[in-house]
Formats: sequence, structure tokens, C-alpha cells
Amino acid sequence: MKNALFSSVVLALCVFSAQGSPVEERSTKILFDNSCHSISLNPSIAVLTATCLDTAGTASVTSSISLNSCIANTNGMLEAKAGGDFAASCSSLSFSQSSGEPELTARCPNTAGTATFTTSIDLNSVLSNSNGFLTCP
Repeated sequence: MKNALFSSVVLALCVFSAQGSPVEERSTKILFDNSCHSISLNPSIAVLTATCLDTAGTASVTSSISLNSCIANTNGMLEAKAGGDFAASCSSLSFSQSSGEPELTARCPNTAGTATFTTSIDLNSVLSNSNGFLTCP
């Protein structure tokens, strides 16, 4: 009986945590490129620089962030991951916003080193604007 009750509580907690944040909280997230401009990449050191509005929307702050602290090479694919250090294995880094979304593209080898892929990641899924400063959650 005690084990059944414990299992029910654990199951309920798992279901609750899998539901994620309330819809209202998720829908109010502002994409970093909506509040930042003059976005550029220094591909030799994987550093992105942008000028972003502060929380009040009245002042602009220019900040930079090492994308190595936010992105990983996972078997030839770019992935949002804290401390990923993707540039240690990837090359030909480039930034574009031609399709409307801020996108990082790179050539990355798979884990075995037998193939290299051109891979991209939407930087809105990686970066945030925290009161004018670029951050990765």
C-alpha cells in the first residue's frame, strides 16, 4: 500500500513537470532578435555581438557572447547546450538573418569523424536578451 501511494505521487509529479510552464508564461517570451539589432558574428572566435534594448525599452546596450558557452556539436548537428564548445570541432561559421530568423551555420564533423555536415541553428532558440545583455539560458 505504501509503495502504491509513493508510486502514485511520483507519477503525478512526473506528469506535472512534463507539462512545462503555463501557456501565459511561454507566450510572453520575447525573441532576442525582436529587441536587438546590429547583430554580427566574429567567426574566428565564435562571438556574437548585438545592440539590445533594456527591459524598459528606452536604452540600448551593446553586448557580446561567446556562442561556445551556449551551443554544442552533437554528432554533426548544432544544439543548444550550456558549455557546448562547438567551435572546437566545427568550422566555416557564418551568421545570417536572410530568412527572418537569426541563424548560425557551421560545418561540423560527426562523433566518429567520418563525415562533416553543414548544420544550422535558430539563435532565437539559444539566446535571450536580459535587460540589454545577450545570455543563454
